[in-house]
Amino acid sequence: MKENKIKYEGKETSPDNYGKAFKEKYESGVPKRQQLDEEEIAVKDATLDLFKIGVARKRSQWTDEAFLEAVTEYFEYITLHCIKPSKAGLTLWLGANPDTYREWTLRKEKYGFKSEVLNFANLFIENSYINRGEKFPTFNMFLLKATSGYIEQNKVEVVNSNKEVTADEVKDMVAKLGLDKK
Repeated sequence: MKENKIKYEGKETSPDNYGKAFKEKYESGVPKRQQLDEEEIAVKDATLDLFKIGVARKRSQWTDEAFLEAVTEYFEYITLHCIKPSKAGLTLWLGANPDTYREWTLRKEKYGFKSEVLNFANLFIENSYINRGEKFPTFNMFLLKATSGYIEQNKVEVVNSNKEVTADEVKDMVAKLGLDKK
């Protein structure tokens, strides 16, 4: 039998050290719960509870009233526990998966009231990001672009002065404006 001679460059990839980095990191207490302040512990506990509630409430059928009540309870819960609202959090709270949540919001003809409630909830979530925009404008710009379809655009106007423009002149102008660079 041929001996397997593999050169291991990093300590993490060596068979002798496999898993040591992970074990050392968490045995050394990074971060230990005792090192967190009370507010951080409360938010972490509330977030874990949010997951547990969602797993426990997983349902295949919702009445309109029960669905509205569950969505309302989510916003009350996150407000009470100082958790930022999110579509992911609401999805967990409802015990749904992201595909189901997306389906509920996009197919109003099939899901009716449920779709209306979730689209209204999405507006509430988006509004909460907008309201925090003064404190973290860059973060909120990213979230709005990533989650809500906002697009930043440059507008270039070409004005014809009744002068013939050659292809080379167009290329020069594009280069001067920096539009040829990605």
